[in-house]
Amino acid sequence: MSASTWKPFLFVAVGSRPIPWSSQSVSLILLIGINEDSRREFKLLFDVLFRVLRSRANVRQLIRADSYETMVGLLESMVIKASSA
Repeated sequence: MSASTWKPFLFVAVGSRPIPWSSQSVSLILLIGINEDSRREFKLLFDVLFRVLRSRANVRQLIRADSYETMVGLLESMVIKASSA
């Protein structure tokens, strides 16, 4: 078994209601797959995503987006803003 994937991917799930996750409830789930060649870039992306998603206000905005395209646009602008901070 390998701890990488053939092609990098990002899967986003937004639930209409929170689900139990360990000792918390979550509405936003991100599944990220990386390959050996993209590990360095992933480290940078993960650090920025962590800064964006630790803000409850940002997560609320993403959950309330009315379409996938809107959510991706919001996430992109949040990542750009966080990476320049």
